[in-house]
Amino acid sequence: MPKIDRLDRLIRDYVNGNIDKRIEARIEQLTYKSKIDNLGIRTSCNGDSEQLRAVLLKEQIQDDALIIQLKHQKYQIEAWINSSQFNNARSICEARWCDNLFQWEIEQKYNMSRSKIYKDYRELKNTIMMWSGFAP
Repeated sequence: MPKIDRLDRLIRDYVNGNIDKRIEARIEQLTYKSKIDNLGIRTSCNGDSEQLRAVLLKEQIQDDALIIQLKHQKYQIEAWINSSQFNNARSICEARWCDNLFQWEIEQKYNMSRSKIYKDYRELKNTIMMWSGFAP
């Protein structure tokens, strides 16, 4: 396997579901804001109503830069990996990153040549870099 670059890690995170987990973790991080008073008891009294706090939290989640960036990355990878232009891309990526198979194992599993597997994966990466603006 060639050296893993930033785009490889991004594809791996998409296929393994880590991008969704990072989005959920960031939302959890934003929603968990409890105050502890002098006695060590959590209090929720800060003068805001529950409805106002929920609206403000929803706006904060929608405007969060990290969540926006992660959703954009997920959308870009999802758009190209599921496109009809790359009909083997999803299966190759899942075999490579989820099943941790080497190219020769992918070759046997899908009855494809190693050069075809490498070419398809390389073409997917180049297309994502060209249209999405991700640097390697």
